[in-house]
Amino acid sequence: MLKLYPAAIEAGDKSLTIVFDMLGTIIGTMDRSSIVAFHGKVFDLCLVALDLRRQSPPSVQNIDVVEKAVLNTMTVLTLKLTESMFKPLLIKSIEWAESEVDETASSGSIDRVISFYGMVNKLTESHR
Repeated sequence: MLKLYPAAIEAGDKSLTIVFDMLGTIIGTMDRSSIVAFHGKVFDLCLVALDLRRQSPPSVQNIDVVEKAVLNTMTVLTLKLTESMFKPLLIKSIEWAESEVDETASSGSIDRVISFYGMVNKLTESHR
Protein backbone atom coordinates (compact mmCIF):
# COMPACT_ATOMS: atom_id res chain seq x y z
CA MET A 1 0.00 0.00 0.00
CA LEU A 2 2.80 2.42 0.83
CA LYS A 3 4.21 2.08 -2.68
CA LEU A 4 0.92 3.18 -4.28
CA TYR A 5 1.26 6.74 -3.02
CA PRO A 6 3.28 8.27 -5.93
CA ALA A 7 0.90 6.84 -8.54
CA ALA A 8 -2.10 7.98 -6.51
CA ILE A 9 -0.82 11.57 -6.50
CA GLU A 10 -0.62 11.54 -10.28
CA ALA A 11 -4.11 10.04 -10.52
CA GLY A 12 -5.64 12.76 -8.35
CA ASP A 13 -7.51 13.39 -5.16
CA LYS A 14 -10.05 10.57 -5.54
CA SER A 15 -7.26 8.02 -5.89
CA LEU A 16 -5.44 9.43 -2.88
CA THR A 17 -8.62 9.25 -0.85
CA ILE A 18 -9.16 5.61 -1.84
CA VAL A 19 -5.55 4.70 -1.00
CA PHE A 20 -5.79 6.22 2.48
CA ASP A 21 -9.24 4.73 3.10
CA MET A 22 -7.85 1.30 2.19
CA LEU A 23 -4.76 1.88 4.34
CA GLY A 24 -6.97 2.82 7.30
CA THR A 25 -9.00 -0.34 6.83
CA ILE A 26 -5.85 -2.46 6.70
CA ILE A 27 -4.46 -0.79 9.83
CA GLY A 28 -7.74 -1.49 11.61
CA THR A 29 -7.25 -5.22 11.04
CA MET A 30 -3.50 -5.39 11.83
CA ASP A 31 -2.27 -7.36 14.80
CA ARG A 32 0.03 -5.85 17.44
CA SER A 33 3.28 -7.12 15.86
CA SER A 34 2.38 -5.60 12.49
CA ILE A 35 1.50 -2.28 14.10
CA VAL A 36 4.83 -2.26 15.95
CA ALA A 37 6.69 -3.03 12.72
CA PHE A 38 4.97 -0.52 10.43
CA HIS A 39 3.57 2.35 12.51
CA GLY A 40 6.54 4.63 11.83
CA LYS A 41 6.42 4.17 8.06
CA VAL A 42 2.66 4.69 7.93
CA PHE A 43 2.88 7.83 10.07
CA ASP A 44 5.69 9.20 7.90
CA LEU A 45 3.57 8.60 4.79
CA CYS A 46 0.68 10.45 6.42
CA LEU A 47 2.93 13.44 7.15
CA VAL A 48 4.10 13.41 3.53
CA ALA A 49 0.47 13.38 2.41
CA LEU A 50 -0.43 16.23 4.77
CA ASP A 51 2.27 18.26 3.01
CA LEU A 52 0.21 18.17 -0.21
CA ARG A 53 -1.54 21.35 0.94
CA ARG A 54 1.80 23.15 0.75
CA GLN A 55 2.97 21.43 -2.45
CA SER A 56 -0.30 22.00 -4.35
CA PRO A 57 0.16 19.34 -7.06
CA PRO A 58 -2.02 20.08 -10.10
CA SER A 59 -3.64 16.63 -9.95
CA VAL A 60 -5.12 17.30 -6.50
CA GLN A 61 -8.17 19.52 -6.83
CA ASN A 62 -9.79 19.04 -3.41
CA ILE A 63 -7.11 18.93 -0.72
CA ASP A 64 -9.68 18.96 2.10
CA VAL A 65 -11.10 15.58 1.06
CA VAL A 66 -7.61 14.10 0.83
CA GLU A 67 -6.63 15.50 4.23
CA LYS A 68 -9.79 14.06 5.77
CA ALA A 69 -8.87 10.58 4.51
CA VAL A 70 -5.28 10.97 5.73
CA LEU A 71 -6.43 12.15 9.16
CA ASN A 72 -8.86 9.25 9.44
CA THR A 73 -5.99 6.87 8.70
CA MET A 74 -3.80 8.59 11.29
CA THR A 75 -6.59 8.30 13.84
CA VAL A 76 -7.04 4.57 13.23
CA LEU A 77 -3.28 4.13 13.55
CA THR A 78 -2.83 6.18 16.70
CA LEU A 79 -5.70 4.42 18.47
CA LYS A 80 -3.70 1.19 18.12
CA LEU A 81 -0.49 2.67 19.53
CA THR A 82 0.73 2.69 23.09
CA GLU A 83 1.67 6.01 24.65
CA SER A 84 5.36 5.21 24.30
CA MET A 85 4.87 4.53 20.57
CA PHE A 86 2.69 7.59 20.00
CA LYS A 87 4.72 10.22 21.83
CA PRO A 88 7.74 10.21 19.43
CA LEU A 89 5.37 10.45 16.47
CA LEU A 90 3.62 13.45 17.99
CA ILE A 91 6.95 15.15 18.62
CA LYS A 92 7.99 14.36 15.05
CA SER A 93 4.80 15.95 13.73
CA ILE A 94 5.40 19.10 15.78
CA GLU A 95 8.93 19.35 14.35
CA TRP A 96 7.49 18.74 10.86
CA ALA A 97 4.98 21.58 11.27
CA GLU A 98 7.63 24.01 12.52
CA SER A 99 10.38 23.06 10.09
CA GLU A 100 11.58 25.39 7.37
CA VAL A 101 10.53 24.23 3.93
CA ASP A 102 12.78 26.49 1.89
CA GLU A 103 15.69 28.85 2.38
CA THR A 104 13.64 32.04 2.00
CA ALA A 105 11.18 31.25 4.80
CA SER A 106 12.16 32.41 8.27
CA SER A 107 9.66 30.09 9.90
CA GLY A 108 7.67 26.99 8.98
CA SER A 109 5.02 26.89 6.31
CA ILE A 110 1.55 28.17 7.19
CA ASP A 111 0.12 25.30 5.11
CA ARG A 112 1.90 22.79 7.33
CA VAL A 113 0.58 24.54 10.42
CA ILE A 114 -2.95 24.36 9.03
CA SER A 115 -2.56 20.64 8.36
CA PHE A 116 -0.99 20.10 11.79
CA TYR A 117 -3.85 21.90 13.50
CA GLY A 118 -6.34 19.70 11.61
CA MET A 119 -4.42 16.64 12.75
CA VAL A 120 -4.36 17.73 16.39
CA ASN A 121 -8.06 18.57 16.27
CA LYS A 122 -8.95 15.17 14.78
CA LEU A 123 -6.76 13.28 17.25
CA THR A 124 -8.17 15.12 20.27
CA GLU A 125 -11.68 14.23 19.14
CA SER A 126 -10.70 10.54 19.10
CA HIS A 127 -8.40 10.28 22.12
CA ARG A 128 -9.10 10.99 25.77
